[in-house]
Amino acid sequence: MRRIWICAALLAALGGLGWWNQRQMEGICGELTQSLTLANAQAEAGDWTQAEKNTALALERWESCKGYLTAVQRHDYADEITAGLREALMLLRWGEGAEYADVNQRTLAALEKLGEAERLTWGNLL
Repeated sequence: MRRIWICAALLAALGGLGWWNQRQMEGICGELTQSLTLANAQAEAGDWTQAEKNTALALERWESCKGYLTAVQRHDYADEITAGLREALMLLRWGEGAEYADVNQRTLAALEKLGEAERLTWGNLL
């Protein structure tokens, strides 16, 4: 009977850690999505300086979480997001509006995929 309680406690701890990780990822992805959406709107309005600041802020936030993200997520998503943020920042500095919008949308889609991959669902658990 004691082993059952130990297994139940371990399962509850793993479930709690999974839930906590999901909340952390939702927060990170939410912040980045908000910054990139705002930057896209600013770029469309022609405010390249503010769009660049918001994109740089998103990249800085992403880089600050890199240690945690490397431990808990798939690396291909992280690489895609990192490359997208850096490319978007360069395109903003060069004033390439159409290319920036494409890269920004790809990066937002990668953030969405990352959020879906970290959700506690039966599909992700199995």
